[in-house]
This record gives sequence, structure tokens and C-alpha cells, in this order.
Amino acid sequence: MNENHKRVLVIYLHHIERNLENIRRELEQDASKFDPVLSEVNCNVNKHTKTELLCLSSSMLEEIRLMKDLYEFQPQSESSKKRINAALTEIGTPINDLRPKRLENYGSLTADDKEMLDSLVSKFLSILDHMNSSL
Repeated sequence: MNENHKRVLVIYLHHIERNLENIRRELEQDASKFDPVLSEVNCNVNKHTKTELLCLSSSMLEEIRLMKDLYEFQPQSESSKKRINAALTEIGTPINDLRPKRLENYGSLTADDKEMLDSLVSKFLSILDHMNSSL
């Protein structure tokens, strides 16, 4: 296999691995540790299905390990700071979309609503800036 194929293979396998990890995290999460505000987790996967999905995910990960060994792929290093920074960047977009000017695209807002939203956006952006500077 040429280097271009290997490079693309690593990218796709890494993507698969990350999503398998997301599935594992979802299946193994402790609902009592989740403190949702606007969402609710409905743990609607029965124990048998959960075990089966975890086993199949492990099987797929093992195949990825075999490919890694066969083609001597080097693991991709991702820093926690980079992942957190990406999440913070994604949080910034909907915060800015909460601005009254943006929300007025869906209909008019009262002066009180605008004031409340401006205050909320300011608080969120201040917290977001603090989080970013903490990194």
C-alpha cells in the first residue's frame, strides 16, 4: 500500500475509533453523574444489547489494532487542551446566535427580552473567555 493510501486509511480508522469510543462512553455512562439542564438521557439500551454493542465495538477496535500493527501506523496524539478548545469554539457559535439581532430573524422581541438576552450573552461570553484563558 502506498503512503497516500496509508495516510487516508489512518484518517478513516481514527474517525471510526473516535466514534466507537463515543459509543462506549454512552453505553458505560453513569446516569447518576449526568446533571442535565435542558436535556434528558433516556437509558433505553437493555443490558444484553449494551453488552453486545460493547463486544462488537471491541472487535472492531481489535481489527483497527491489527491494521495498525500490519502497516506500522503511528498513533495520532491529541491533547486534551486541543479537544477542550475545539468544544469551547463550538460553544461560542450558539452563544453568538442568542444575540437579539439574530433571534429577531424568528420574530420581534420585547425590550425586556432583548435586555435579558444581551445580559445572558454577555455572561456566557465572559465565562467562555475565562474558560479559554484558563487553558
